[in-house]
Amino acid sequence: MNKAIIVSFFVVLTVAIVFSEEMQFKATRTTPYELAGTVGKIRFLDEGEVIVCKNMASYFYMTTQDSKAVVLFVRDGNEYWAEAEYLIPVNTRDVFSSDIAINHNRKDDELWVPAYYADVLGRKDRDILVEFESFWLPYQDESADGSKIFYWHGDYKLDWGEMQIHNSVIISNGKNLDTSGFIIKNITKTEYGYRVTCIESVDNKHDCGVRYNWSFVKDQGQEYFDLLLYIDGDYIDLYVNDTSQKFGTIMKVGKEFATQFESLIKTNTCDLTNVVWPRRADGSMDYPPPQPTQAAATEQPEVVNIADYEEAAGPGPVEETVGRQQATTEFSGVIVLAIIAGIVVIGGITAFVVLRKKR
Repeated sequence: MNKAIIVSFFVVLTVAIVFSEEMQFKATRTTPYELAGTVGKIRFLDEGEVIVCKNMASYFYMTTQDSKAVVLFVRDGNEYWAEAEYLIPVNTRDVFSSDIAINHNRKDDELWVPAYYADVLGRKDRDILVEFESFWLPYQDESADGSKIFYWHGDYKLDWGEMQIHNSVIISNGKNLDTSGFIIKNITKTEYGYRVTCIESVDNKHDCGVRYNWSFVKDQGQEYFDLLLYIDGDYIDLYVNDTSQKFGTIMKVGKEFATQFESLIKTNTCDLTNVVWPRRADGSMDYPPPQPTQAAATEQPEVVNIADYEEAAGPGPVEETVGRQQATTEFSGVIVLAIIAGIVVIGGITAFVVLRKKR
């Protein structure tokens, strides 16, 4: 047999063995799946069943109207999409805690979004989002026949910027369900958070979603690498292989944040009264929340007794007597001028009315 053919045979065999060993997932409970490329019959994996996963993750509408993170696997020569939530790598060391793997019920009670969303919401200006995510430019698209203009913010959904973290995949959505993400081989708990050995999902759409530093991932090719998750309060800093290569930062937000952010993008209005802002462990934020607007200073009258001024002036007995006689005889003639000047007489007591700014 030709030596080159023998070498090629062993290379193919080795790749097949590695693929089958490293890309196997196990169902932790009954898990729905569906034939790729069709909308039809829903099938189910049994708990404990193992599948051979292909290197692709996406979002897909399956058993509900909400999009679900799914992974592609092969069975009997056919390709299927299986929900990612109940799959784990066969040989993983650890799994994510429940406070990291969140929002799988799609209720938006808690979800992971890029940290710069706090800056956009805090500044109450949807166009700030375009500064971070330039793919929204141009701001609008025109229909093919020119009859209608579709504005970029018109059908915006917050889950276009959400990052879902599963034990099988980490995936970020984009406009119109374009996705980018990672297929997980192993999860290891660390003192700073997690080290996730993974590979980039094929057909990633790097330029249609959240702004992450994909250059570090592209350098890996189709090789496995470590995605480091540094947990810091409500924040997670993500790095590729080591802390010199920062992939991005995400933060955990609640339902009110999600509601007001989506309102801001769609209508350019929001109410931040009840928004809870994510914090790092030391209480800080990457982007500070808006400061409350101070009410404009108002002028309030302050009554000052004339006796204070008389005491300070220290008039002599003769000057005091003459002054009081003049005030009595000329009162009717000067009362209007006195009031205008800020002087009033209350019950025979003369007082100044001084306008001062309230501190």
